[in-house]
Amino acid sequence: MGYAGGDLLEPTYHNLATHAEAIQLDYDPSILSYESMLELFFQSHRPVGGMRSTQYRSAIFCENDAEIAVAERAKYQMEADWQTPVSTEIAQGRTFWMAEDYHQKYRLQHTPRLMKGLQTLYPDFWDLVASPTAMRLNALAAGKLPPELMKEELADYGLSEALMKTIRGDE
Repeated sequence: MGYAGGDLLEPTYHNLATHAEAIQLDYDPSILSYESMLELFFQSHRPVGGMRSTQYRSAIFCENDAEIAVAERAKYQMEADWQTPVSTEIAQGRTFWMAEDYHQKYRLQHTPRLMKGLQTLYPDFWDLVASPTAMRLNALAAGKLPPELMKEELADYGLSEALMKTIRGDE
């Protein structure tokens, strides 16, 4: 979680100026294509109508001209499919600023048993933030990932048996 799309150096939650709340996605294009990510982006929300606010606007911040072209095509396709204008901003070269620690893995941080168990694996908080395991557990804690989908993955995470029982709901 962080901020992008604005002109302020080192924005904070209480001083965003023209920045939007954003996430930064690092991905392997041999596993997931940029086009597939854009499809998921547009399926996950419906950015039509007026912009709610600068902070919560729909935006895609691209790395280069090729990504901009692909994002524009995806946006136009959504407009055709939905038969209405899509308000997603598409821009290049915006700096991503990490949000404050209390915004990172928010749901996970508010699940003390999971956090306590993860601190042994990730004593450095920012290692936890960067962890795919923590990302999946944060989605679980937020109710965005059914526990049964994680049961097969748990053995690969290096978690203690007690923590796995907590996740599975065995306790």
